[in-house]
Amino acid sequence: MTTPLGDNYFHSIDYSQLDIDLDESEFDIDQHELFLPLEPLKSSLELLDSPSSQLLRFDSFDDDSVVMDSLLASQQASGGDPPRRPDGNQPPRGHYLDGPPSLVPDKPIFADPAIRSELDPLTRDLALRQTAAARGLLYAPGDHLRNELGLAAVELYGLAESLGVHDGMQQALGARLLGSEGILAHQGPDALLGALRRVAQDLPPGPSVASAQDRAVVLALMGDIGALYANTGATTGVEGRSPDQAEALRLLLSDQMARQGLTPPDTGSTQLVQAFGGSSAVGPAKKDERIRPENDRPPRSGIHNLGQEVDQMLGIPANERLPATRWDVAQLRGERVLQSAEPLVGHMSGSPAEILQVWDMLRGDPPYTGVLLHQLFVPSNDPMGHLSQAAQDAHYARAAGASAFLVGMGYHSAVEVLEGTLTYSGQSVRVAIDGQQDAAHLFGHGAATDLMNELMASQMQQ
Repeated sequence: MTTPLGDNYFHSIDYSQLDIDLDESEFDIDQHELFLPLEPLKSSLELLDSPSSQLLRFDSFDDDSVVMDSLLASQQASGGDPPRRPDGNQPPRGHYLDGPPSLVPDKPIFADPAIRSELDPLTRDLALRQTAAARGLLYAPGDHLRNELGLAAVELYGLAESLGVHDGMQQALGARLLGSEGILAHQGPDALLGALRRVAQDLPPGPSVASAQDRAVVLALMGDIGALYANTGATTGVEGRSPDQAEALRLLLSDQMARQGLTPPDTGSTQLVQAFGGSSAVGPAKKDERIRPENDRPPRSGIHNLGQEVDQMLGIPANERLPATRWDVAQLRGERVLQSAEPLVGHMSGSPAEILQVWDMLRGDPPYTGVLLHQLFVPSNDPMGHLSQAAQDAHYARAAGASAFLVGMGYHSAVEVLEGTLTYSGQSVRVAIDGQQDAAHLFGHGAATDLMNELMASQMQQ
């Protein structure tokens, strides 16, 4: 089977032959060879010079105040807060400080990246397309994905059920899911156990007995366990779970994992996963380019809140639709929003690595970095060629499922999950971008949506 990240889809590109203009500066790639999808990459490079991609780039305006006016007017018209500095002060209307952000790095302006979809039809179309592909997969997964989710849910159910004898620990395990921002907001552990049970029973070839929401719960729980072991929850906090409970939960889960014949994540494997796929690895400048100001956390679904529109397009009955959820709206530096036609949401994501690390562990495979490490030591034109066909099918299904969850719910966009997904398949984009850059600098003009949509489409029910 030819897949979007598979052996027949990749071509060897000699990047020494390419001059790529990114971030308004000359960017030369010298004597590096990387296996990347040829046609989508060509399309992305061609779009750099297309009229639509110029709509919101700095070089399309004679006066940068025009850019700021557009951002301010759009946010005010939609009832949102205008772009702001980290200190909360708002810049005067019609002024971009003393020049574009690149000239005043000590006074950056931040904006809700969803503004781009309001101003640029191309970005809105990309957001709509990737949301449709992601939610469509959650509603109608193919046999490979149903199998991988079902077998993972069997193990997750065993872990969750075992915590029932420990006071408050089932609630602590589901703290994110059952909290005010979760898919099962304000429900109890029984709702979590019910979703895990239904997905565990949803193995092919029989008819599906699980809902898209059940599948999203399984995927979210794997990500929550990954974040628990990586201790990344400290960056956003976990409602309803204290640090002491988190430590006790890690110990209880590790003990039960061993009882179920699984290999619990340890410090070494978790650090390796974070080194290649963690938030800082895929978004080196994320801490400087993103803020999370206080906001009302309105319910949202899909990229740039297009989930309900997509569900209508797909003909999903109202009672079967994925729920909208609440989370703090991230604001990104204005120039990043302006420079990427691909929709942005919360900056580059380490969540694929956290989901896939746990998913691999539940299925008895090396966690997340197994294919990449093999490729580093035994380079090949086909990074997953050493795996059996069944193992390759499982890897593609897991990669597609993790991405579909993050994109479909609206937590992270295609370009934000792309590097973590490519890393999982044994490929690194780091040889093609500057150390502080990320996937949006290379795939930010349509290629990310094309790549991720093809991967997700390959796993849909036929």
